[in-house]
Amino acid sequence: MVPQMWGISPDLARNPLMPADKIPLVEELGQQYADFGRNLLKNGVKVVFASDYVGKFADAERARRYEIWWRTQTFDSNFEVLKQLTSTAGEMIAMSGPRNPYQAGKLGVIEAGAYADLILVDGNPLEDITVIGGTDQWFDAPEEWEPIDTIDLVMLNGAVYVNELD
Repeated sequence: MVPQMWGISPDLARNPLMPADKIPLVEELGQQYADFGRNLLKNGVKVVFASDYVGKFADAERARRYEIWWRTQTFDSNFEVLKQLTSTAGEMIAMSGPRNPYQAGKLGVIEAGAYADLILVDGNPLEDITVIGGTDQWFDAPEEWEPIDTIDLVMLNGAVYVNELD
């Protein structure tokens, strides 16, 4: 399952574009579905991270970073959210059959011929999800997009895209 968890966040009611008459409904749905993430896991549902957002890049980035943090609250686990972002997402992609872009090698292992995008993080996301960009701010987050200063290295398909190790 690939849910948009921010849709049940209490912060959704703080969206400045939310019509005032919809706010009570949004708040009620958030309360009604407060255990949605926990119930998915309790029932053995595999969950993948996604954050669709239509609009300006800065708005989408704030929503995505909030979604990372919000999931730690609704699934009660940074580890679960990291799995949703990585290995469980890889499992889902592998199920796409001939459309799977990762058929020529193993996925998610570090060895010759395998597919593995890497990030080097200054910190432990199991303890602090902010080191990969998660934040409890959404609509009140700064307007300007900022790089995540705790991500020191980004490698994609064997090529280094970010290197802040110097």
